[in-house]
Amino acid sequence: MEDSTNFNQFNSETNSKFVLLKMSRDMNFISIIGIIYGAIQSISIIGAVVGLPIIFACLRLKEAAEAFRHFSSTEDKNALTFAFEKQARSFEILRILIIVSLIFYGLLIIALLFILIPFISNLNHYDFK
Repeated sequence: MEDSTNFNQFNSETNSKFVLLKMSRDMNFISIIGIIYGAIQSISIIGAVVGLPIIFACLRLKEAAEAFRHFSSTEDKNALTFAFEKQARSFEILRILIIVSLIFYGLLIIALLFILIPFISNLNHYDFK
């Protein structure tokens, strides 16, 4: 109970705007770095499979950061809703990409084991003298 009374006395509006602006700056930075990383990944054909979804997710994150910044200055509820929608879409793209990547790497490890185990077992049959 005591914590809730202290919370009500705290000037949360100024603190919330500061946190919101800092978060939008961080989101903007992450989105720019992610777009650059996705572009570098997309140079190769195989890398484009991973790079393009990263670029799309980071573009949604950049749009969300701009909407959060707009909300902090105007307190437009539509901007806040738009920001949450874009941020959720970014997380959805990244979640799918992570799941697909984990499945791919799991299958790659299994395939390497099936290739390496017979190769290693055949090394005993060779005379290296």
